[in-house]
Amino acid sequence: MSQNRAPRTEPREPSPENRRIRRVKNILEADFSSAKVIFNLENYIPYILNHTAAKIWDFLKRPKKRAEIIAFLQKRYKIDLVTAKKDTENFLKDLKNKGLVCWRQ
Repeated sequence: MSQNRAPRTEPREPSPENRRIRRVKNILEADFSSAKVIFNLENYIPYILNHTAAKIWDFLKRPKKRAEIIAFLQKRYKIDLVTAKKDTENFLKDLKNKGLVCWRQ
């Protein structure tokens, strides 16, 4: 007997909006009056975050979805949605390229 089966497919990766962004482990941080320094113990590179970047970094103490970060920026800095999305995407891409954050479901 032949059964009609749907072809097997690999599990789909969640869309970027549904993935949670989380900070990687092995990061040291130090707060200064006008900036925050984070030090990646994996590659021994320090990064200096300005005030806004530091606020986002602190907000990411627990994994967050992009929409949560965008809403946080809009509320805190009274900026429009387009600006908040663009700034969030650029910053997250930079953090990911530097190995400071990763995505998860």
